[in-house]
Amino acid sequence: NIVNTVSPIVIVLLTIGMAGMSVYSAVTFYDRIGVISISSVEEMQYIKDHPKGKFVLENDIDYEEKEIARIGTFKSELDGQDHIIKNFVSTDKPIIETNKGTIKNIKLSDTTIATSFVQTNKGLIENVSLNNSIIKTGFVNQNKGIIKSLVFNTVNWNANQDEEGGYVGYISNENLG
Repeated sequence: NIVNTVSPIVIVLLTIGMAGMSVYSAVTFYDRIGVISISSVEEMQYIKDHPKGKFVLENDIDYEEKEIARIGTFKSELDGQDHIIKNFVSTDKPIIETNKGTIKNIKLSDTTIATSFVQTNKGLIENVSLNNSIIKTGFVNQNKGIIKSLVFNTVNWNANQDEEGGYVGYISNENLG
């Protein structure tokens, strides 16, 4: 495992909780190859706050029915290493507004996505699965990038009559050969 071959630098993040209490979260940076290891719900927030990096999931992450952090423009690489992100809720906006990076090797399970996982894909989404979940519109609302190997098992598409829905709501041919 290449991540384990370098010396990590651990940075402790301080955030202020609802009651003014300090909450500490450690994010491990791997200095020689630039990989940021993510292993908790709290560390997933780091992706939102720093959407330009190379991230890997080190284990399955259970949101326990909490809302997942939304990301504006994602310009990074997120490699799930076939780990599961589960039990998250997204209420009124896409989880990723625009993907200009790479999202790969992730399994999403037991989730409720009120709109779409990605609003506009201009990057690469590869080897992603969605299992036992509810999604309102398309998994990707508009695709202007590349999508490879999406797998859906027991997914309830809950779109209104006037909305696009399914794997991808709209596909643009502007980048096609």
